[in-house]
Amino acid sequence: MNQPLPHTQKRRGFNLIELVGLGVVVGLIYGLDQLGAIPPFSMKEILLFVACFVILLIVVLHDDKKNKRKIEETIRDAELGLPEALYEIGYKYDKGDRYLQRDLAKALAYYQSAAEKGYVRAQLELGLRYLFGTGVQKDVIKAYFWLFIAAQDGHSAGQAAMKAKAKKLALTVSQTLTSVQIEEAQNLAQQWNSAHSQLAKAP
Repeated sequence: MNQPLPHTQKRRGFNLIELVGLGVVVGLIYGLDQLGAIPPFSMKEILLFVACFVILLIVVLHDDKKNKRKIEETIRDAELGLPEALYEIGYKYDKGDRYLQRDLAKALAYYQSAAEKGYVRAQLELGLRYLFGTGVQKDVIKAYFWLFIAAQDGHSAGQAAMKAKAKKLALTVSQTLTSVQIEEAQNLAQQWNSAHSQLAKAP
């Protein structure tokens, strides 16, 4: 039996939103009943309502368990160095998840790892982060560097779309840079390409 990975937050009971929602529903039903807006129910109808509620609860909990298992599988794939999994975990840390608390430093580290393995979506993400200073110190040279790299990579249909977007953004950013800055970024890209010449492209 698989043990829960230490990266995940174990869920305990209902969260606050679910409890508030349940309280609102119960309060609404009670209020309507007090106003006489709810007709009396037979025992059969009450049992049917309870059965439906239990089935709905089972479905929700099953879906929650399935999502948790999927996250744990993705973490395992990320630990194996699979670029797409690295990006997905980075995205979850970036946005915050029921099992992964928001952590921009970890998100950036996962994005960086995916980008180093040639995953265009991660390279594009890093380019945008350095461009706008999101979670990192703003650096237009690094922004242009990653966008320039992303525009060169990408072979599958999905990555090709990211490549086109990166190419367009790289062109836009280049218009705000000096010739010296562009040359510096392109030299960095050339060094990166040389170091990653044997890199297997992410699917």
